[in-house]
Amino acid sequence: MDSNYIRSLCVSVDFYEATFKHFPILRERSDYQKFFWYLCLGAQFDKDYGKLLLCKNAVAALLDKEPRNFVAVNFFEKFRRDVVGKGNFLWHKPYIKRCRMLARLDLGEFNDILDAELAGHFYGYRPVYLDGSRHTAAKARKARAAEKGIANSRPGFGSEALFIQKYLNSLPRNLFFTNFVSNHQRALRFVIENFRGKERQRELRILRRITCQLQPFYGASSKENTVRIFSSAHIPQLKRAVRKVYTGDWSEADLKCAQLAICARLWEVPSVLEFLYSGQNIWKHFCKEMGIPEPQWEPSKRPLKEAVYSLTFVMEPVRIRSLLARNLSRNGVHRTFARRFLSIPLIKDVLIARDKAVAQVVANGGAEKCYGKFLQITKELQPRDILAQVAQSYEMKLIYPPFELAADNPDFRILSYQFDGFTAQFTRRDREWKAKMKAAVDKRAEEYEMPTYLEWDEGLAANSRGPFAPRYNEVLHETTSY
Repeated sequence: MDSNYIRSLCVSVDFYEATFKHFPILRERSDYQKFFWYLCLGAQFDKDYGKLLLCKNAVAALLDKEPRNFVAVNFFEKFRRDVVGKGNFLWHKPYIKRCRMLARLDLGEFNDILDAELAGHFYGYRPVYLDGSRHTAAKARKARAAEKGIANSRPGFGSEALFIQKYLNSLPRNLFFTNFVSNHQRALRFVIENFRGKERQRELRILRRITCQLQPFYGASSKENTVRIFSSAHIPQLKRAVRKVYTGDWSEADLKCAQLAICARLWEVPSVLEFLYSGQNIWKHFCKEMGIPEPQWEPSKRPLKEAVYSLTFVMEPVRIRSLLARNLSRNGVHRTFARRFLSIPLIKDVLIARDKAVAQVVANGGAEKCYGKFLQITKELQPRDILAQVAQSYEMKLIYPPFELAADNPDFRILSYQFDGFTAQFTRRDREWKAKMKAAVDKRAEEYEMPTYLEWDEGLAANSRGPFAPRYNEVLHETTSY
């Protein structure tokens, strides 16, 4: 969350005035004020633990400080002492790349005011920016232009990423305005009725962010450590269920088991390739192997996807098991089932192949992405990071064709990008264009001999055997070896 994010956020005037009534020191200390807004309205949550991230560089940028000379812990201590009081603001020890996670924030009576604001109780009532100035259309256009400029100043790495970025950042705002008017309040109610605790906080904060700036803008990583492009706390970051409510009649597609398919090919895992080419449902297979009762298969699917994703991005086995246990429990499935995940034969094969892939990267001093760039091992770029980047480069290759079809196309627009998927809005000939996009992606996947395919959210799931059954033996035995 940068300073421009702060400038683009709006709140009700009642909430704004209540803030300074409860915490008068915020009027005197602009640094405390900016950090307070971040604690209340920031939406950068850790994906594994669901807690607000307090990253040194991000907080320093928020406060206009030089990160090299900024001691975050000292600032946190002073903020706790001067603003919220002892015991009301706690944070975890650093856990990754100079980031901490918010452990506790107790604002006393103000908690109810904050909850009411995020729940939209004051929605549309005299909105003001966080500097106290009245919201106007002219100021909103200026904030939108500034955010778009910042995103475009971080161009995508590689022609395909740059093409997707330019396409998405050039979309007309009215497409997002129409959807907002139709679906925002419905999405807000859905979150309030279906989520609790930190999950509710995260979704409500993102929806608040969308209220203030309707269109996501995409930029590349500043460190050039992935070909992926990113938006910040916007439509793509909403949980899938919330995103589907918010996007209404838009259509969503994604690559089936993309990361597992890519890594199975790159790391040469014949058993996984054979299973994916057979078209069987891998999530049902995992549930059966773990002994999860059939009525609990559906709530287990998302936690299992997260576990597989972590597996392909080289998370340590003990952390994968812990993450899966926590996510199963959150979804009403007993956490003890997670103990059996790493013992599934297919998963064991992936772990063995993963270790060999890491060893190969170490032996070669790095690895080459599909775009031809060699990634060399450094202190900041470890073998696991390199393997992840290589996989992401193939992911970009596979998801690119639909964006090429969308360019200057009056029949549909792709409005949101989710790494291995996207969301599109059709004005006509939707079945024809969906089939063309699927054919283009499937053809590219076949060229790279990766057992994935584009799946639209409606209808295709019924095809349990997928498109590979007639030909998987031919492909598998011609192209794989131990």
